[in-house]
Amino acid sequence: MWNEPNSSKMPAPGTLDDLLNRIVDAIQLTNEQHNRAERLYREIGAWLAAPGTLLAPYSPDIFPQGSMLMRTTVRPMSIKGEEIEFDLDLVGRHNIDPSVVHSGKLYAMVKQRLEENPDYKKRLEPKGRCLRLNYSDDLFHLDVIPACPDPSDAQRVAILIPDKDKWLKEQQPRSSYKESDPLRYADWFEQNTEVHQRVREKAVSASVAPVPAREPANLKAPLRKIVQIIKRGRDLDFVGIDEIPSSILITTMASRAYRGEEDLAEGLDSVLLAMSTAIKNARPNRVVVLNPTNGNEDFAKAPSQACYDKFAKLIEKMSAWISKARSTPSGRRNIEPVLEEAMGKSAVAKAFNSLEASMKTAHDSGKLGAVAGGGLTILTESKASGGVQPIRSSDFHLKP
Repeated sequence: MWNEPNSSKMPAPGTLDDLLNRIVDAIQLTNEQHNRAERLYREIGAWLAAPGTLLAPYSPDIFPQGSMLMRTTVRPMSIKGEEIEFDLDLVGRHNIDPSVVHSGKLYAMVKQRLEENPDYKKRLEPKGRCLRLNYSDDLFHLDVIPACPDPSDAQRVAILIPDKDKWLKEQQPRSSYKESDPLRYADWFEQNTEVHQRVREKAVSASVAPVPAREPANLKAPLRKIVQIIKRGRDLDFVGIDEIPSSILITTMASRAYRGEEDLAEGLDSVLLAMSTAIKNARPNRVVVLNPTNGNEDFAKAPSQACYDKFAKLIEKMSAWISKARSTPSGRRNIEPVLEEAMGKSAVAKAFNSLEASMKTAHDSGKLGAVAGGGLTILTESKASGGVQPIRSSDFHLKP
């Protein structure tokens, strides 16, 4: 059985928690990918919010939403001839009256402003609710979402966004919009992580809000990592399939199932079991996954039946997988093939390579220690501390 760390937020080297943390580092964006996306976001946001332009009279307020805001994005990958991209949602909230300005007109104005930039024009792909800028070489796309404040929200935090199906049918401006509340959703998610880091709530003003900085896995709240692991399991399971379950469905179900576990393996096991149980208990119907900011929206209704059924099987498989991993004897030969079942060979190999590199560095610097009763840890100093003895060079040899 794996010995879980008992007192420190930093899991002991080689424990299941440690390996899962290293897998998260292997599946989340690299510094380079994050910085590239952040730079493009800032540049595009500045272009849209620039003074003296078409959109300037509407004081566009630019902010990110979705996975990048909540720090649950997973790394793009190429597998079996298919390229899986990552994305960043940029919301442009404009100070307009939706009872006067039709959503189709707002969409057209934002599109026109993007087309005034030759580089953006060649990358532009109009979508139903957004304007997509494709950066295929980076396996990345940025979705620009035109929006305005929802007048029914006194705090002016909720927004209205274009809905192509509506704007083609509805002549009345207000009826051409769809309600959305991404900042309050992100705030709800933050509260579930127990970080209690409040998302800003402010009225419209011309600005470009920053994208949250990239976090190493060992500094992330467990819930963020749980969502990332489930999303990567989805990506691998749905390779070659056009329709995949949405990230917001996964994020909402995981957030509701999370009970504040500090250990990543324990939390992942608990969340997946709760998700699987909820799906089973709902049969023959679908599980109900209501939007926490809009009780009239059920995220589980969106997928086709085939997509939903495959998603249900995936959650059941992943629940069995993490339970199996937690009961697997220690040692790379034992646990590596188990971890590969859901996370793939590449991420798991990177996790073990990272473990070996950190152990070697600690060993070479005299900071690798033996814990009384068995096990290894990495010391902050090359001297005994709290019952932990440094391992001498002649006492330890790294094994492949």
